[in-house]
Parts: sequence; structure tokens; C-alpha cells
Amino acid sequence: MVVLPEGYEVRLRGNSVDLISKEFEILVLLASAPGMVFTREQILQHMGGRAAKRICAASPCAYGKFGRR
Repeated sequence: MVVLPEGYEVRLRGNSVDLISKEFEILVLLASAPGMVFTREQILQHMGGRAAKRICAASPCAYGKFGRR
């Protein structure tokens, strides 16, 4: 997998992967520190102030399930 934050692009086996903005933000965070485990609070903080307030606390878990498909 290749994550290109500057181009807002993700490629998997050469194919472009369509992600919504929140999924992309979480993926960028996870890709920035392979092997590191992030808390829900750290993920929400990374996603930014106002955006994080609009997201229910369970949302990162839902996106995590998406990532394990």
C-alpha cells in the first residue's frame, strides 16, 4: 500500500483506493507510525478540533473494521 498525503491518494497493488476524508485521515495517521497502537482519543485529536467534536466516540472503531476487510 502506498499513501500519498499530498495528493490525497492511496494505492493498493497499483490500483487507486477510494476513501472518504475521515478514512483517509485515519489511514495517514496509522501509516505515519507502523506498528504503533493509537488510542481512540489520539485518533480523534489527529482528525482535528471541530471535526473530532462532530464524530461519535465509536467512529474510529467502525473505521478500524473497514481497514481490516
